[in-house]
Amino acid sequence: MSYSLRVTARQNPWSQQQFQPAGNQQFPPQQQFGRSKAPGTVTFATLIGIVVPILSAVLTVISFVVLALQVIRYLDAWLGPLIFNVVNTLGTLVLTVLWVIFAFRMRAGRNWARTTLAILAVVWLLYGLYGIIQMLIAFDFQLGPLISQPGAIIASIELLTVLVAMPLFLVLVFLKPSNQYFKATSSR
Repeated sequence: MSYSLRVTARQNPWSQQQFQPAGNQQFPPQQQFGRSKAPGTVTFATLIGIVVPILSAVLTVISFVVLALQVIRYLDAWLGPLIFNVVNTLGTLVLTVLWVIFAFRMRAGRNWARTTLAILAVVWLLYGLYGIIQMLIAFDFQLGPLISQPGAIIASIELLTVLVAMPLFLVLVFLKPSNQYFKATSSR
C-alpha cells in the first residue's frame, strides 16, 4: 500500500508566497537591524545641535581675539576684561563639546538628551535675547556704531544665529515624528 502526501500552498507554511530567502527580505530599514531610523526632524535637529554650537564657539574665539587685541591696546586696566573673556571662551568651548555629545545621543534616540538639549536651547535663546537687548542699549539703539565695531558684528551674528536656530531646534525635536521616534526607542 502506498500513500502519497499532497501539500498545497495554503497548507504549507514554507511555501514561496509566505517565506522569502534571507537575501530577498523586504523588511523596512528599521526592522532589518533592530534599530529605528531617526526621522528627518531629529536628523535636522541633530545637525543644528552640532553646527550651531561649533559656529558659536568659532565666533566666540574670534571675538575673544579681536576683543583681547582691542582691550590690551586701549585700556590701562586690561587684566579684568581679559580674564572674563578667557573664562567666557573656555565655557563656550566646554558647552560646545557637551552640545555635540548630547546631539549624537539624541540622534540615537535618547529622550534624556532631547530634554537636556531642549532646556539648554531655551536658556541659550533667553541669553541671546538678553544679549541683543543689552547690545542695542549699549549702542543707544544706533546701528551705525554697532556695525563699526568688529567684536559687535561677530557677537551680533552669533546672537542672530541663536535667535533663529534655537526656536527651530525646539520645534523640530517636539514635532510628531520626533515624539514617535523617542517613544519607540524608549520602549526597546
